[in-house]
Amino acid sequence: RIISELKPDAIIAEGTLRMSSTWELIARRKLLGRPRFYFWGIGYNASKGGNPEQSKTQWIYPAVYRQADGCLAYGRDGKQFLESHLGGKPVFLAQNSIDMDAIRQARDSAPPLPKRGFPELVSVSRITPMKEYVKLVDAFHLVLKSFPNAQLTIIGDGPELDRIRQAAGEELDRHIHLTGALYDEAQIAPYMNRAD
Repeated sequence: RIISELKPDAIIAEGTLRMSSTWELIARRKLLGRPRFYFWGIGYNASKGGNPEQSKTQWIYPAVYRQADGCLAYGRDGKQFLESHLGGKPVFLAQNSIDMDAIRQARDSAPPLPKRGFPELVSVSRITPMKEYVKLVDAFHLVLKSFPNAQLTIIGDGPELDRIRQAAGEELDRHIHLTGALYDEAQIAPYMNRAD
């Protein structure tokens, strides 16, 4: 819909193999010749760990990314990996940077939240399987044995939320708190300011 309405000359899109847009962009470029597109991402499957050059499963990323007009990588390792496999197509370094001034302003003007215990731990993220949030909750149960007043606030939403609720068990809303997705720095800042 976005491509049809805006008719862009070029697009920068997340280069995730599980997203249908990855495959649609490739098909559009091959069949219609437009729009030009660039994938932005890590450059390989980081969850496999280790050196991507030594992994036999990492070949698929360059094979797919070669269909793009170029790539942007989050880090130098991804850039180097892609440059060595994309046959001269441009690869740029575009780290996942954010507006620190907005964050500092939100931090400085956030209303204080009362402390609920010690330590107060906070995590902010999209709740996806790759991030293994269930392991975080399991580890937090161990923290509670040494710090019975500890608190964990998880800010985010995603497909693993139900598994997190199950893993939290009776500690949900007592020691483990789920806020759902918060995107505004001003909403997140009070939690971050309270965190230890």
